[in-house]
Amino acid sequence: STAREDFAWVGGYEDHSLDMLFTWDPAGALTGLGLAIPCPAQVDEQLEEFSADYWHEIRVELRRRLGAHLSILPICSAAGDQSPHFLFYARQEAEMRRRSGLSERQEIARRVANAVEYALSLTAPDPAGDCRLAHRVERLSLSPWGITRAERDFAQRAYEAWSAGGDTTSWWPARLRQVVETYAGKQTAQPARAEVHVVRVGEAVIATSPFELSLDFGLWIKAHSPAAQTITMQLAAG
Repeated sequence: STAREDFAWVGGYEDHSLDMLFTWDPAGALTGLGLAIPCPAQVDEQLEEFSADYWHEIRVELRRRLGAHLSILPICSAAGDQSPHFLFYARQEAEMRRRSGLSERQEIARRVANAVEYALSLTAPDPAGDCRLAHRVERLSLSPWGITRAERDFAQRAYEAWSAGGDTTSWWPARLRQVVETYAGKQTAQPARAEVHVVRVGEAVIATSPFELSLDFGLWIKAHSPAAQTITMQLAAG
């Protein structure tokens, strides 16, 4: 079948935080890599231009090591509470980058490429492997969150502190005010509509979410999934 040609052999690997899917052609040559990282691509958070952020450096580094022909599918897995910046040992990390001459984005690419190379060294094409493809779509209506008094009080204090600086209209104070007014009954929380796609590729599945999900949600999804390997993809399909 066409799918068999496109996904001649598929191998999966998970390295704690990275999920990988490799594809080979029928001759056994590596053709592609699906790479899921639970971290947003926003090293340059204030950059006012179109940019792939650290994914650009990852593409450059992987193609330098594995071949310019390599197709790379970037996936942001559940990572709503994550940051790509080196927050722990920030001063020491900066010093190591100074010694190596690498930018923050290049250092991320170096570490990711090292993990990919290690995984690839342990993952060979299997002509007899499971290459089944399937796609399922669910359109859900999710109940709104029941705001607690503690959450309302936090939102009220944060809104007052923020508005003291003169800002009551940007997204953060607006959301805080929404929490307070919803708790007081001045606003009615509406169900959230979500279109969820699940794609099976052999023994692995990719499950999408239109929302940002915290890392814990991603781990819960993985833990409850019957698939051998589960890859979450956030901010997809709406």
